[in-house]
Amino acid sequence: MFGALLFIEDPVACEVVEQLAVESRQVTVYKSFNRFPSSYELARLLNTHSPELVFLDLADESAAIAMASEIAGHSGDAAIIGLSARGASPPSGFSAVLSPPLDLERFQRSIRQAISQARSRVYEHLFAFLPSKAGAGATTVALNLSGCLAEALGKRVLMIEGDIHSGVISELLQVEPAASILDLLDKASTVDALEWRSSVAHALGVDLLLTNRPLERAWADWSGYHHLLQFAAPRYDAILADLPEVVNDAMLEVVRRAGAVFVVTTAELPSLALARHRLRALRHHGVDPGRIRVIVNRWHRNDPKPEQVGELLEQPVASVLPNDYRAVSKATRESGLVDRNTELGKAILSLARKLGGLDGPAPEPSRGLLGRLRGRG
Repeated sequence: MFGALLFIEDPVACEVVEQLAVESRQVTVYKSFNRFPSSYELARLLNTHSPELVFLDLADESAAIAMASEIAGHSGDAAIIGLSARGASPPSGFSAVLSPPLDLERFQRSIRQAISQARSRVYEHLFAFLPSKAGAGATTVALNLSGCLAEALGKRVLMIEGDIHSGVISELLQVEPAASILDLLDKASTVDALEWRSSVAHALGVDLLLTNRPLERAWADWSGYHHLLQFAAPRYDAILADLPEVVNDAMLEVVRRAGAVFVVTTAELPSLALARHRLRALRHHGVDPGRIRVIVNRWHRNDPKPEQVGELLEQPVASVLPNDYRAVSKATRESGLVDRNTELGKAILSLARKLGGLDGPAPEPSRGLLGRLRGRG
């Protein structure tokens, strides 16, 4: 829930906004006023409530702009939504404008626009992974990177299972979900440290937020992920999100906040064709192209070279992970990580070091497949 203050002169409009806040299940109204307060009173209200949203009546636009400036001086990250009888672009200091008809769809759209603009922070240590198609190995890649970051590099790591319908991490690791991630998302705006600890499972030195694949309600709201990331970001060195191949509305909050978004593909034609589609979809949804990466998984020497794959996808290949069915199968049977002494294990460790901000060579650099790839022109 986003906490809000309302300063709306028209009592009918104010009541409508209050009702929409309840219906949205996204906004809690702390206080409502039919006038603009004095500077002293405003400062006291902001200090007492620390609102994430402020609704200001634009009937007197110059007064509203002046008040928006005062709010920005006290609470720089508060999102300000103007209420206007006529449709208009947000004036200076406003993140969005809400105008008639005042319905739930418009209300929710204005909230998302305002929060996205006022709190546009990217978490550089958040990494999202999505497959070009089911079976491309994104979960295996993300899971092994999480384990490497935790066990080999000593990082505090959180892994988020974003595939609510089909996530299999609990089976891969033989770990029971401590609680459904959906339950945590519902109360993410008010979660505390004690509740957080009771909601995460643990394996391979990693904290895990897992799905229980519910048969009925199987959806999440973008605001839940917004609050979850806000809570988790300062507590971990790295956060990895394992996402489904099709990014839904809620998942957009994750990919837009991620420091890097990895599309995991194999070198097979169907996978590459869908990888190109995933990349275009990410750009279409406003993900900065400079933060999008491609991982070619299960690569072997008869496949197209990474440069050719990058050309086809119109996106450079960031990492190549060699095909090693035996190592992956062994890790799956043992509910563990790929052996770091294998070529695949070394490639994963190398990528983990980059994600962890360790750009130098690993203690025992591989001179095998990746070395040969780098030497090719």
